[in-house]
Amino acid sequence: MTATGGRKSVVAFGGGFITVLRMKPSLPRTLLIAAGCLFLGSCNYDVPITGSPTRRVEPSLLGVWVARQKDSAKPDEMKVRQLDGFIYIISFNGDLYRAYHSDVDKVPFVTVQDIESSDRKYAYFTWQLSADGAVLTLTPVSTRLIPPTIPNSATVQQLLRQHADNPNLLLEPVQFTHKGFSTPTPMR
Repeated sequence: MTATGGRKSVVAFGGGFITVLRMKPSLPRTLLIAAGCLFLGSCNYDVPITGSPTRRVEPSLLGVWVARQKDSAKPDEMKVRQLDGFIYIISFNGDLYRAYHSDVDKVPFVTVQDIESSDRKYAYFTWQLSADGAVLTLTPVSTRLIPPTIPNSATVQQLLRQHADNPNLLLEPVQFTHKGFSTPTPMR
């Protein structure tokens, strides 16, 4: 699948993308918040892409990731941890999210859930990791083609397949730079 999110083009296929949940209103911030609804923004969807993970956690995605927005002096920080063999816990600028792989056909998506809000909504993303593992690109799914009112995961998957070649399926990508791994502080 090829998707164009405005000015940039992202190729999304096999083994390199994840759907993440959470988007916010401003476009640069939305992507980051999409990476923030696990990585970016406020989550819009009532249902996940898939009801359960479609593959195991990928160790190369764990660690601390940083993205600097053009309109912000402070970089956005995303800490990605492994909860178990299939679930990620993400701290994005201090907000907590749960995420997992939700592959549809050969396109790896990530479903991201805001676990601090009372409505526990989701956001959808694709992801791509650079060959050297240093840059993570997250791209939110557009609510224009995949509306937040969808009642179930089967319909979400059907719409993702239907719009797979539509250049408007994905929004503007956000790039994060890997800053390594931080050791969690022990609880006392």
